[in-house]
Amino acid sequence: MPLLVKGSVIGALGMGDREGRTFGREEIELAQAFADQAAIAIENARLYEAAERRRQAAESLTEVGRLVSQSLDPEEVAERIAESVVRLFDAKASGVFRLEPGSGSLVGLAVCGDHGPTGDETLVYPRGSGVIGLAVGRRQPVVTPNLLADPQVVFTREMRARLEQAPYRAVLAIPLIAQEEVFGALSVCLSEGRVFGGDDIRLAQAFADQAAVALQNARLYDEALRRRREAEEIARVGRFLTETLDVSAVAERVVEGALELEGGLSGLGMSGTIRACRLPMTCATVSSGRASTPPLPCRFAWRARSPAPSSWETGKCGTSRRPR
Repeated sequence: MPLLVKGSVIGALGMGDREGRTFGREEIELAQAFADQAAIAIENARLYEAAERRRQAAESLTEVGRLVSQSLDPEEVAERIAESVVRLFDAKASGVFRLEPGSGSLVGLAVCGDHGPTGDETLVYPRGSGVIGLAVGRRQPVVTPNLLADPQVVFTREMRARLEQAPYRAVLAIPLIAQEEVFGALSVCLSEGRVFGGDDIRLAQAFADQAAVALQNARLYDEALRRRREAEEIARVGRFLTETLDVSAVAERVVEGALELEGGLSGLGMSGTIRACRLPMTCATVSSGRASTPPLPCRFAWRARSPAPSSWETGKCGTSRRPR
């Protein structure tokens, strides 16, 4: 007997007996009554499950939204999102990945579930690889029923070997986009045979939006903090300039200030020793945060040494009076 709900078949009720048994009209009507009751019970259970899932999803999104507004730690937010996604989707694994601006690689910010044998290593997907790399490149959600059999998805040999031992095959990947900028990707990983519906994609998109905002907030905070420290250091150097006429002392203070700024050297692509020189004889040297003023002749106003001794950058800024 078909189980019908609003004209749609949602299942069937079957009965069997010894060979030769013939079911009469009354028996068939009784069986149909049982089938109707079963259909109603199954539909009610489905509706309850859907309602419960929506309630849990709403609570999780509210909790994550509150965390985004209260915390500037993107890892904390990412961990909560990955855990919520695994629970709500009954997923095998989930991950929130951060996009590295320079390399374009996707680096695991928080992962939950079984992603295969990774050891203690952070999950890293090179530019364009994996389902998440495809989603970031297209700037839209990507769904695959089997990531290892999908010709659109590319992996390195090591990544494929790891994923072959992972318990999932179906993957939904959504790019993390805020104000038209891609910050990373969210992955939802299910066992083979499971299908992502429209509601699944919309729910995952809601979590991805929260993750994107968290990453954007963290970056904006870091930039604001860096600008504030730079302004404070410039102000301190300015006050020092008004308090002394000793050129060597001024040079030392300027270089120390440059080193104190977070990322000052790395942002300029320099490391090692910086010298601020007063032509023609005095040179203030700072290395690893320590300053000295050896009376060394120097024809350069500014000089920086890269890690390799052969990569000294020299110029004529002392004579041209322009940065080189």
